[in-house]
Amino acid sequence: MTDLDIVDDDVMSVILSFVEPDVLQPSLYLVARSLKALASVSWRFRRLCLPWLYRDVAWFWKDVDGHFQFIPESLWIYVRKFRLTGSSRRYPHIPRRRDVFLDSEDLASRVLAEQLAVAIPRMTGLREFCFDLEATYWPGPWQSLLESIALSRTLESLEINGQWRCQWEALLPLSMNQVPIRRFRYSPYLSTLSRLDHQVAVQGMRDVEERQVEAHNLRLLLSSFCETLNILEIPAELANDLSLSFPSLTELTMCGHSPLPVLSSSLWSEIVPEATLRVLDFGVVRSSGAHMSSGQVSLLARNLSHLHTLILSNALPNDAIFRALPSELSHLSLNPYPLPYPRPEAGIPVKIMPGAALVRILTIGKFANLKTLSISYRWDSNESDISLINSLHDICPQLVHLEFSRYGTQPGGDPLDVLILLQTSLRRSVHLRTLRLNLENAPASPSLFESLHANDRSAKRHSLLRDIAIGSTRLHSISYLLLDFPFKCSFDWVWVTWDVRDNDSVRLNF
Repeated sequence: MTDLDIVDDDVMSVILSFVEPDVLQPSLYLVARSLKALASVSWRFRRLCLPWLYRDVAWFWKDVDGHFQFIPESLWIYVRKFRLTGSSRRYPHIPRRRDVFLDSEDLASRVLAEQLAVAIPRMTGLREFCFDLEATYWPGPWQSLLESIALSRTLESLEINGQWRCQWEALLPLSMNQVPIRRFRYSPYLSTLSRLDHQVAVQGMRDVEERQVEAHNLRLLLSSFCETLNILEIPAELANDLSLSFPSLTELTMCGHSPLPVLSSSLWSEIVPEATLRVLDFGVVRSSGAHMSSGQVSLLARNLSHLHTLILSNALPNDAIFRALPSELSHLSLNPYPLPYPRPEAGIPVKIMPGAALVRILTIGKFANLKTLSISYRWDSNESDISLINSLHDICPQLVHLEFSRYGTQPGGDPLDVLILLQTSLRRSVHLRTLRLNLENAPASPSLFESLHANDRSAKRHSLLRDIAIGSTRLHSISYLLLDFPFKCSFDWVWVTWDVRDNDSVRLNF
């Protein structure tokens, strides 16, 4: 330890900032055990490690007697992110009627809120609070818990991963005007109840009661800080029910089902009245498209005039948003929602656009300044493959990062054959540094799995990837989606990365 003893405190602080919590084998508060060991060496290291040990705290809660001991009061000042996590075994799901909720569950909720009401005002460095109680067993954030969170004067990010589902969860008026929240995330994009009920017509879609209570509670919360909010993430189903404007919004994410056209001009004029958006993410299950007049397209173009990142799922070539995009757009993602890998959400069909539709989208848009492009399509003809791949450089001459996903191939064809087309096209992409390829993701079949895992196929894949690496002058890495078999009877899709060295060699890097 002599060498560490002479290291300056400022240098040690920088080193410790790179140590991430060990989430695979968590200790009591999900902190890094390597840091805990270092903190026990001396008083100096203890003083240096404590701010990093407890900057991200996850408190596991099950019930009144089944939770981990709360962190000591002397450590509260170090907490930057607090995650309330846990589960329960009492209910298969939250009851629809309040009187069915057991008194013991009610007591657990009160005790939890009281503990946080004491601690949160004294967590003077708290920046993020994440409500992550198991959505299947717990209700959404309740009144006393939110009142405890409202006692913070430093909180900037509030994240809710639980869902309000029943009318008895409706909140009373609540003021969070003194909380400087800049980021709000309500992430149950798909309904938990409908995903549990296999008899519903549309998996993941909310019923009337769910939408009413969620919209009511979100309006109460967001109205306190909608004027200053910069980042907002909400389910797409609730976007038309908020009746709130966010004049300072720079990032907007809406995912899940969308019963109404999410690209309508009325939605934009209400939610984002000013041209402030920089990042826009629509991960929605496709519904009917929005037909806009030229005036409405002009309004949409004004609101998106500063956009630099667009993530759009299940798009169509005639979507008005492609006529409204600014030429300065630098990041574009056109992938299905939900993603087909590692496995789609149960019961929700995955719709992947055909190659011809993707070609039309890329040719009508303004993408000359794109630095990052992520695209997915299903094979429909060899002509679409050739047209798409050969036009990539002409459409996006400044491309630095490319993620390319193709699903399916011609009958009897080999998915790897598209690598030959890519090899020729990417030689002209002189700025390309990273390439991610998903070409062999297909429906489960034992014969397919055997062929994907065969040695001769692996050799062919590696040879083609090496040819791409050698032909691309600035390429630094290639990632490829492959099947992994961690156990005898199970499999998963994982990304494997090859590093490209200066001597034109390609090294497999796990």
